[in-house]
Amino acid sequence: MAKARTIIEEPEVEKELAAASKKFPRFEQVWNGWTWRLARGPLDGAVAVSETNPPAYLVKAPDFGHYEDLPAAVVILFELPDDDHVVLIAVSVS
Repeated sequence: MAKARTIIEEPEVEKELAAASKKFPRFEQVWNGWTWRLARGPLDGAVAVSETNPPAYLVKAPDFGHYEDLPAAVVILFELPDDDHVVLIAVSVS
């Protein structure tokens, strides 16, 4: 089993997540799944953002738009400062 990294959410991410939780009743379930996955395999399916220092990565959740209580899109921007942490820089929920 892969080692689980600690997820660190920047303050702007926390605000976006709070707003998404109010708007989409089941968002917290989706988010828990994403943080679990990012903690264990952050680069799986991620795309490197060019010319960022430190390196940053984007990952997009599958389209949940056909469910009324879930967002159509979740995009996460993150960094890996070391082998023990994933820093969530930004998240877009729509």
